[in-house]
Amino acid sequence: MSSITLKGIDNKLYRTFRALAILKGITVQEALEEAIRVWIKLNSHLFIEENVDMIIEYIRKHPAEPFVYTPKERPIKRWSAWARKKLGMTQ
Repeated sequence: MSSITLKGIDNKLYRTFRALAILKGITVQEALEEAIRVWIKLNSHLFIEENVDMIIEYIRKHPAEPFVYTPKERPIKRWSAWARKKLGMTQ
């Protein structure tokens, strides 16, 4: 299991999430894992298994480059030069 850092999370949203986890008697990690599983179930209709493998392979080849998955268009669409500049990425 790897360690993950989440940045830019709304403080009020996180505090509410954490409070609900405590009330439920579980850790924030367990609550987050449950939330991720639910989110995946709600959104799994957007892609098929072959696309997941393609996305994972793309991430492995381009680990620092963000991407946008658009199932109705091309499977993977690279960010524009504007987005790269905003993220401080070199061209």
